[in-house]
Amino acid sequence: MTIGIEPPQAQLLTKQQVIDKTRQESLDALKDPFVFPKPIKKVAVIGAGPAGLVAAKALKEQGLDVTVFERAKAVGGTWLYQKTTEHKIPVPKAEQAPTQNGNCNMNAEKKPKDGDVETETEEEAQRLVDAHAPPSGCYYALYNNTPTPMIEYEDFPYPPGTSWYISHVQLQAHLHNYATTFKLYDDIELNTSIEHVNRVVLPETGASEWIVTARKCERVDKCKLRYTTWEATFDAVVVATGIFQKAFIPSIDKLAEYDQKWPDRVLHAKQFRHCSAYAGKNVLLVGSHVSAIDLAQRMEGVANNVYMVVRGDWEDPGSDILKLIRTGTPKSTIHKPEIKSFADKDGIVNGTITFMDDTILEDIDCVVFCTGYKGDYHYLGSLCAHDNDPQEVKEKAIVVTDDIKPLTSYRDLFAMDDPTLAFVGIARHLHGLGHFWYQGQAVARVWSQAARLPSQEAMRAFMDKYELPFVPHDMSTVSEQLHIQRIVTWLNTHAEQLKSPVNRLKGMDDSVAEMWDKVKAAWPDRTEEIVAAAKQTPVENGI
Repeated sequence: MTIGIEPPQAQLLTKQQVIDKTRQESLDALKDPFVFPKPIKKVAVIGAGPAGLVAAKALKEQGLDVTVFERAKAVGGTWLYQKTTEHKIPVPKAEQAPTQNGNCNMNAEKKPKDGDVETETEEEAQRLVDAHAPPSGCYYALYNNTPTPMIEYEDFPYPPGTSWYISHVQLQAHLHNYATTFKLYDDIELNTSIEHVNRVVLPETGASEWIVTARKCERVDKCKLRYTTWEATFDAVVVATGIFQKAFIPSIDKLAEYDQKWPDRVLHAKQFRHCSAYAGKNVLLVGSHVSAIDLAQRMEGVANNVYMVVRGDWEDPGSDILKLIRTGTPKSTIHKPEIKSFADKDGIVNGTITFMDDTILEDIDCVVFCTGYKGDYHYLGSLCAHDNDPQEVKEKAIVVTDDIKPLTSYRDLFAMDDPTLAFVGIARHLHGLGHFWYQGQAVARVWSQAARLPSQEAMRAFMDKYELPFVPHDMSTVSEQLHIQRIVTWLNTHAEQLKSPVNRLKGMDDSVAEMWDKVKAAWPDRTEEIVAAAKQTPVENGI
């Protein structure tokens, strides 16, 4: 077995059992702690979304020097709405072998040199900006599907009277207010992407230094951009870029040929902005999870027909929250089985789409892949390996990932081979924005020595038998509380034992954990209100 790579199992526990179990684990860690070769003072945080902001605030709170790198023009991550989208999402060929190291060592595109770049049109300048910082998948009137009491930060609750479900405008404003309130903007480099992260091991101490290559793209005027590249050295790095980076389109027979003939027909949900673009069209949604259902709701009564490709059991998808979300699927949505080929029964690419039950569709105007994302850790280079890579490649890396998240990390936080590399907001199971806050606290307190990690041997042993205290892929209110509680108990136990002056953490209140039945009862009204808002045009709302 490769340590840390096996999927976590589940051992259903009560809150008190989680507290007791985690407290003992935390006490054991203090008996044989990991010792950092040198103090951590200067930290780079990659990303200024919901995870990066709370990580930065927690690090500053512990007296560390922090620089946050954000490639977009504003904070917010996924919740930052932009009118523009990625021009084209790559479509794989059916015969293409699975990409090894696919999310770690992507080929670098040719980029403009440093200095001023003049373009002939404003549109061309915008394309360069979008290439530097690809717009997120945030579409008009995107709302949270986890109630705000579950996704608020312990140190920054939503204003009194805030609805359970709020739009991207409100969410991004809340994140902006967080950054303003805690004076984070002085430490954020906006419009700045990370080109490369290199690790140097100092021979005299064995300590790591992280050399970060950053690149800024500033808009001087409508048709002029200015590029600047520089390097900076840090004691530690936080990756807080989230799991919604590279849009994923699966390899399907004849899809590449279909896309070559009709490139404007094949899209990813990341490119969706408003339902009005699909008026009168026949639309095929590939996927049947959250984004597919959200788009089907918005397109009802706007598109001519909406088809949805469903894989697995529609009635029992293995997740309580997905089952709840599926109850809002419009009755007019036509379910289809998995796609066999983007060709007719004779293999001819003529616009016909053939499904596994040998039924066909011949009049599809648009195919929207609601098939999720891959993580993007290209800047880590050879420090990051993919689980499909040869063993010798994985052994040289600091972290091993699958297509989405790191697998060889302690509690989904610290790279076990070098805990001066940490991840916030990227885990092997579902969790909400509120959970990111506790992850940020864990990283900050460990690096400031207000909490400890177990030895590397103990970390690996722990992750080799890693268990969740709830059903994997479940994100009910109780599940979220239990997962947060494990971090809270660990950090509070260490604060107590080490007599640290840090604040004791509260965790999720029992009243929030007990609101699942209320969430289910309120869901139909939530769906109706949001769909009505989503069908208004951005112009009507000044966006």
